[in-house]
Amino acid sequence: MTASERIQRLLDPQFVAALDRHDVDALRELKAEASDIELSVSYYRRLAQARMEILAAERSRRERGGDISELVADLPRILGSGGGRAAPADSRVPDADTPAVELKWEDGREELVADLTLANLPTLDEAELAETVERLGDFERELSDIRRNLHTVIDALERDRDAAGSRNRVTVRTQSQSPNAVGRVGCGEGAMLTVRTQSQPPNAVGRVGCGEGAIC
Repeated sequence: MTASERIQRLLDPQFVAALDRHDVDALRELKAEASDIELSVSYYRRLAQARMEILAAERSRRERGGDISELVADLPRILGSGGGRAAPADSRVPDADTPAVELKWEDGREELVADLTLANLPTLDEAELAETVERLGDFERELSDIRRNLHTVIDALERDRDAAGSRNRVTVRTQSQSPNAVGRVGCGEGAMLTVRTQSQPPNAVGRVGCGEGAIC
């Protein structure tokens, strides 16, 4: 399955509409998949932004007639400035050097952020440089839109996962020496709490229904 197909599947409105049909384990797996895709999209987005900043610096160098060595020497400052890239604190998932999922598009647009783009930089004429900057800009905007929509899907997956979990019956077995001691847990709306104490026979349990936010 191509990157576009995987992303389109996650962003399909019918995918989100059918989430309530899945159990907790399935929702966890889907959430992990969506998070992996989001991490990869964010990674490619950061690469696209970095390439755009480097190409902008190259344009500036050419306009003032500087040497290519000036651009090379200035790379640490360019890449360290951050530009339009999101700060780590704003990221939805942990940062990583290499994403877990490699994304490929049918037209090979991921090559725009490959190291080959920078290696060929000195040989690009003005028209080719302008075209590369435009294509990178389009790619970065596309990735930003995908990333934002994936955040919405991940939020929906988390809500449905939590709702499915709250519907599961919770069993509490107390370890207290006190014969009447029971465990205290918070229960979601509609959850059924099963409590077993040491004073009761092995198969005896008590059941209570819990309202939203109740302590049982």
